[in-house]
Amino acid sequence: MRPVTCSLLTLLVLALPLSAEDDDPRQRDLPRDGLVLWLDAADAQAAGEKVTTWPDRSGRDNHVREPSVDLQPEKVMVDGHAAVRFTRSRLVRESLAGFLSGEQPFQFFVVMQAQLQQSGSPRILDFSSAGQSDKYSHKRKGFWFGYEDYAADPDSRGRARIAVLFGAEGASSTTAWDGTRHVVEAAYAGNQRWALYHDGSVVDHGRYQGDVGFLGFQGGSRLTIGHQQQKGTDAHYFQGDLFEVLVFNRVMTAGEQR
Repeated sequence: MRPVTCSLLTLLVLALPLSAEDDDPRQRDLPRDGLVLWLDAADAQAAGEKVTTWPDRSGRDNHVREPSVDLQPEKVMVDGHAAVRFTRSRLVRESLAGFLSGEQPFQFFVVMQAQLQQSGSPRILDFSSAGQSDKYSHKRKGFWFGYEDYAADPDSRGRARIAVLFGAEGASSTTAWDGTRHVVEAAYAGNQRWALYHDGSVVDHGRYQGDVGFLGFQGGSRLTIGHQQQKGTDAHYFQGDLFEVLVFNRVMTAGEQR
């Protein structure tokens, strides 16, 4: 398993150059095909320590925000690197430009660091249908990424899941909530196919089965970071640090991931 570095982008050895005038080396290494969201904690805008806006570097203007001071995360430094620290907090994008209705494939990368929570089932990312207004009409029309604390399965705590909203779940066999920095990835390739990655290595993949699979987004996607949009309970707040988040509206090739 490859070591984790300070930035997700060092794991993406890619060959899509940008314009000559862009002198940021991270910009030169990052593919733009399908990129809909790129959040770097160094860019987070704060009033004091509270993050009001986390600007999007993808060019899609998918900035995430939280107007309520009580729900805003904090901007902190961790081992010399900027991070956005979530406790009982969240950031929201009401409509994610670049995510379509229907069977939208995607892949996302998250650089995170978090301890195992004493209780609760935290969500890092929540993609729900932007065209729906209540939890019942959202059923099976979105995804969440985090973990679920199942009393009957103690090993479920701290192991990432890519799950259909109120539906099937794909689970990792590797613990990510262990107090160290990790790059965690999830992909949905369409036709109910999912995959999970941990620090650059695939750890689990499969296909959602039966009548609990993904039905498609309606009206595009709303994004919530740090909480689950359609539940709204304290049990679903993520407690930890995010350094970087990237979302693509396609699945990366094996060569890109290497």
